Amino acid sequence: MATPDQAETPHVTVHGNAKGFAQKVELGSHRLDVDEPVSYGGTDSGASPYDLILAALGACTSMTIGLYARKRGWPLEDITISLQHSKITQRIATIARRRKEESIVSGATFI
Repeated sequence: MATPDQAETPHVTVHGNAKGFAQKVELGSHRLDVDEPVSYGGTDSGASPYDLILAALGACTSMTIGLYARKRGWPLEDITISLQHSKITQRIATIARRRKEESIVSGATFI
């Protein structure tokens, strides 16, 4: 069995056209739709790119907390990660995450 370092990274392919923002994404054997909301000129046929960033950040955070809980024998049964994105300007976006079990807010700013 391959270790995580040896495992082959899934290939990601994105298909779109110049008619709009809607995209078809292939992540190995997984498929998903990506689009912008109607308010940003899309058709809302899928998650927005920022939604996907938040989903990845939240999943990684939850997986890490779960891993530490299992390794240390902590009696943690449920993990909830809440994330929110807001555009400050056209060039700056802020992403904040809240870990429910600690009620701590942390953030990262992408410029």
